[in-house]
Amino acid sequence: MYLSTLTISNFRCIDAGASRMEITFTRGLTALVGANDAGKTAIIDALRFALGTSDQDRQRLQDSDFHAGAVEITIVCKFEALNAKDLRTFAEYLTYGVNLDDKPILYLNWLAENTGESRRGRPFHRIEGQ
Repeated sequence: MYLSTLTISNFRCIDAGASRMEITFTRGLTALVGANDAGKTAIIDALRFALGTSDQDRQRLQDSDFHAGAVEITIVCKFEALNAKDLRTFAEYLTYGVNLDDKPILYLNWLAENTGESRRGRPFHRIEGQ
């Protein structure tokens, strides 16, 4: 299984709609190269939020992560080339094509909503993943 497509909307420097960022990956090693402030770190952090991974620090969503006052951030990860174990593990979450020979695909949808609320003095953001 590998991440074949990453779609990001309203996250940091990335806008929504036609201006959203959609990256297509191939199997193997991927390198992100670009000028300063091009969005490389935003891509990595979006993946970290969507996949629930972190390094030594605990990652917390901030109001500044919402692009230009947006109220929702969406991140969609599309995984392809699932092996037999992946198919068993994610059976209830798979998406199937319309043709019999279409391979199952796994989508991970991550949504954060800026509720405008505060809890314990910190901004509260509702987060959903499926």
